[in-house]
Amino acid sequence: LLLNPEETAEFKTTFFSETVYRIAACSGLSDGNLIFSIYDQERNLLFTNKDYKNAPYWDFKVKSTVEVTIEAKLDPSSNGSGCAVLLIGFKQGKK
Repeated sequence: LLLNPEETAEFKTTFFSETVYRIAACSGLSDGNLIFSIYDQERNLLFTNKDYKNAPYWDFKVKSTVEVTIEAKLDPSSNGSGCAVLLIGFKQGKK
């Protein structure tokens, strides 16, 4: 729950090598009102949807297993609700 644009939700996760992922994020009834950013363990920015007009999702594949921190916050220029949702999915490899 994000009550204002100054608040940031943060959590840690691990992305495993050679896996295709999709991160999808939203807050409210329209796309583009939630900014999410992904950082490695040294706080290097790996991705932010802010660079892509707050795109509601990102598809990617990592070359090696990496632990990351994902931060999400409301875009101060939009009318997003305080209820933010961020989902991480992955594509199962062929057997």
